[in-house]
Amino acid sequence: MYFNDFGNSGFSRVAHVAASGGEVVPLSLPFPHQPLLVDVSPDGADLLVVVFDTVWFEPGELWVVPAVGGTPRRLGDLRANYAVWSPDGGRPRPVLPDWDRSACCGRWTADGSLFVFEAGAGRADLWVLPERGRLSAFLPAPEPVQLTEGAMQFLAPLPARDGRGLFAVGWKPQGELVRHDPASGHFVPYLGGMSAHEVDFSRDGQWFVYTTYPEATLWRSRVDGRDRRQLTVPPLVASLPRLSPDGAQVVFAALGQGQHPHLRLVPATGGSSRALTPPTDRNQLEGSWSPDSRRLAVGYSTEQRADRPITIDLFDLDTGRLSTVPGSEGLFSPRWSPDGRFLAALSADTSRLLLHDFDLGRWRVLLSAAGPNGHVAWPNWSADGRHLVLFADQTFTRLWVADGRRETIGARANLQLASYIFGNWIGVTPEGSPLALRNVSVNEIFALRWAVP
Repeated sequence: MYFNDFGNSGFSRVAHVAASGGEVVPLSLPFPHQPLLVDVSPDGADLLVVVFDTVWFEPGELWVVPAVGGTPRRLGDLRANYAVWSPDGGRPRPVLPDWDRSACCGRWTADGSLFVFEAGAGRADLWVLPERGRLSAFLPAPEPVQLTEGAMQFLAPLPARDGRGLFAVGWKPQGELVRHDPASGHFVPYLGGMSAHEVDFSRDGQWFVYTTYPEATLWRSRVDGRDRRQLTVPPLVASLPRLSPDGAQVVFAALGQGQHPHLRLVPATGGSSRALTPPTDRNQLEGSWSPDSRRLAVGYSTEQRADRPITIDLFDLDTGRLSTVPGSEGLFSPRWSPDGRFLAALSADTSRLLLHDFDLGRWRVLLSAAGPNGHVAWPNWSADGRHLVLFADQTFTRLWVADGRRETIGARANLQLASYIFGNWIGVTPEGSPLALRNVSVNEIFALRWAVP
């Protein structure tokens, strides 16, 4: 049995295990980034794999990998997020040419008469489309029929071989916001355990912005739950919001809608959002405010081009000018210190945390990950700017700016984190405690039976 093993990292690897159970064995594949198994050929000889560059919301290359060893081969210049073989083997044709919903992950029944897939706006349900036979070429095209609805979402349908039903993943996504309690050493519910992540607080700690999980809608609220205000609406997907120090605006990354990921600004009191800069082919993922709320440090995705390495740019809201921080080539995820003197950033391979001193005009390495598989993620400044709270080498860490002293706050241990868009998010409370979104979702495989005429 072949499957995708995500482990605790949020990144995939292709693995296999005997159908009777046993040791999970990862496949050794010659791909530098995130291979995702999407199908096995009807004869079981080949695996169909999508190889993404760095982010899953952009289509990846399609490869055929021999199941028993051999050289993988790419399927022309095709790029996709998902693909399957048809029962008769590989002639491409539109299946749902006029379908007006987001659809994915379909499969044919064993006899090829029905095509089952998932679709929906903001949620997933199962649909079935009868195939049009050769003798009905002049009849109207059949319409898809919805099979499921309700609180539970259903994903990845797999028709049973006997034709009498199908298997699917039933998913009811839910998160619980938790903070690290230094007294007990455990993570405990925070702000009522709301299903929210990417939380950012105002300077006085009285307000915060966040995105809901899993809808990825942006909200602003007082910490006591009063004066809640929705700032974005679907189908826009909001991520990584930051509240300006003066409390007037929120910058966030907008995803989807057929555009490159880009930064947008929205009033904290609500209203229309606007793009930070004109459209560009660079993926803007993060914005970090200067203390005076007049500039933003802009971070881009880690996908690099030989003719233009990633950098960290500074955007002046008064003049609209964009300038590059000297020496920031190959860096991303900027975080401006509360006093404005420093800019923290990560190396593209997430192996180092660096600090730029605006007074001295130079960078220095503040932390290097331990070992070849170590990584650093989600740096967050403390309110006084004396240290950063981050996730380093699978531990929650406090890192002091003055001398680089490193303290382990707590291990991840059995905390299962909810993963979405950019992996597992880590934040910090106004008091300096690590924040995370614990995964309390329902995620099981269901066998569904149906009556097919």
